[in-house]
Amino acid sequence: MRVKSVIIAVAIMLTVNLFAGDFINIDGVSTEIGKKRAAFFNNKLSSLKSESKVKKLKVVNGLFNRFIRYDSDMKIYKKKQFIATIEETVLSMSGDCDDYAMAKFQALKFLGFKNNELILLLSIKNGIKHIKLVAKAENRFYVLDNSNREFRVLRKKEKNQIDNKFLKSEVFEDLISKKKRRMS
Repeated sequence: MRVKSVIIAVAIMLTVNLFAGDFINIDGVSTEIGKKRAAFFNNKLSSLKSESKVKKLKVVNGLFNRFIRYDSDMKIYKKKQFIATIEETVLSMSGDCDDYAMAKFQALKFLGFKNNELILLLSIKNGIKHIKLVAKAENRFYVLDNSNREFRVLRKKEKNQIDNKFLKSEVFEDLISKKKRRMS
């Protein structure tokens, strides 16, 4: 029996700090290794500022997939569900699928993508939930996923299921802003 993947589209309209300089504020990092990790990501992302949107998508997807290790929230934070900030993901160099997706989302915002060009896509297959980022560039939708490291165009079947479903998620927005306030 073939089980269909249920895809629910949720756009995250975050009021992310409009990055004044660096992607990750090194001043807030307490360890030397943390400062080196933050500087590495800052340098990599800053070098992409003048590149095409598609190149930014490819590099951001590869960067996070290569350097961030997949681990469950329970293993990293001792909690069943924990939505990490970009700083927490980069400093721990690990995260689950929502941490990858949010880190990529925030990196692309830093690189000039607008909210209406980014969408977090939740898929449920065989009862297992998975979140990936979908980004629009040059009139195409691209998938940035940690479980399938291949950078690809969104399949027509997937696109038909998400067209015109860019919805504001105030719950998620509140979670991120509360975390940012706690960290300041």
